[in-house]
Amino acid sequence: MKLLFYIHGITSGGGERVLATLANDFAKRGESVGIATNTHISFAYTIDARIVLHDLYEGTNDNSTHISKIYNSILIRRNIRRIAKQEKPDVIVAFMSALGCSVISSTLGLGIPVVVSEHTNVSRRLGILLDIKRRLFYPLANVITILTRYDKKLWKNKYDNVVYMPNPVSLKENRVFSNRDKTILAVGRVNQWEIKGFDNLLKCWAKLCHLHPDWNLKIAGEADKNALEFLNTLASELGCCNYEFLGFRKDVYELMQRSEIFCLSSRVEGLPMALIEAMNAGCCCVSFDVVTGPREIIHHGFSGLIAKNQDNEDLTEYLDRVMSDEVLRKRLATNAPQSVIKYSTDRIINRWYILFDKILNK
Repeated sequence: MKLLFYIHGITSGGGERVLATLANDFAKRGESVGIATNTHISFAYTIDARIVLHDLYEGTNDNSTHISKIYNSILIRRNIRRIAKQEKPDVIVAFMSALGCSVISSTLGLGIPVVVSEHTNVSRRLGILLDIKRRLFYPLANVITILTRYDKKLWKNKYDNVVYMPNPVSLKENRVFSNRDKTILAVGRVNQWEIKGFDNLLKCWAKLCHLHPDWNLKIAGEADKNALEFLNTLASELGCCNYEFLGFRKDVYELMQRSEIFCLSSRVEGLPMALIEAMNAGCCCVSFDVVTGPREIIHHGFSGLIAKNQDNEDLTEYLDRVMSDEVLRKRLATNAPQSVIKYSTDRIINRWYILFDKILNK
């Protein structure tokens, strides 16, 4: 089978990591795989050498003028169609909403099935223009994959071509349950601190750091100067101590293995891969009850704790509870890995094969 993936860039995001996982695994299984993306920037994730890379941005320029943006947009759509005609894949898989709409419109008439892979919850407002584009083009796709069962129920009211397809995670067996650091770990793009709720996490930490002076808060994720300046200023105003921004790290799983607690403080999620990985790593996990994701991953009270959505007092209380109670913390951490087996790469890849078979048989 020949597969062609489209994504704007292989940067340090969850959707990008999913693409790398899927593409690499299909290539290892002997499938012919191509990726059309921005080949001029460094990749945050390793791509199998057998995968053919195509420059999605060939001929575009870096000018920020309105005319240049229109020109680049037209050229990208021409590149989308040119690459598809050149490769003649059995199936196209486009990642994320905006590019998905462009791929659908640019490949019309080629007779190639198109799957759009959504990587946020469908209730999230992405702007009026993109909402209109989705309403226009999503019905023309063969399949729209959705990350959670909750979202599938919502979108079944809008579209008939929706399929539940959770993210694959490379689950590992080498969990270390003892000799962990007294660390609360959070992971996510610090540049998107508002989405990831790191401001709320610092507000919670301001109360906890003085109650538990032997504990540390560590936040791993890509960070620019403006984001760090804002969050450090906020932390200073709140009186936070014993916290650290680690920047982008490639050893996130090892950090999870060394940390006692993982906290998800997001305001918006699709299916949080970091939470799944932290549970697999044997962390004691505490999360906000974000609209989608955590409820389908954590069994509250058995494999982790779920605080009321965006209720800082509730999140603080749960974090305080597991920081104070080692027996509870260890029990939740020990139960966590079995709750995420359903997201293993092998299981999700098999779901993709079933989906492709259905599409191609039609």
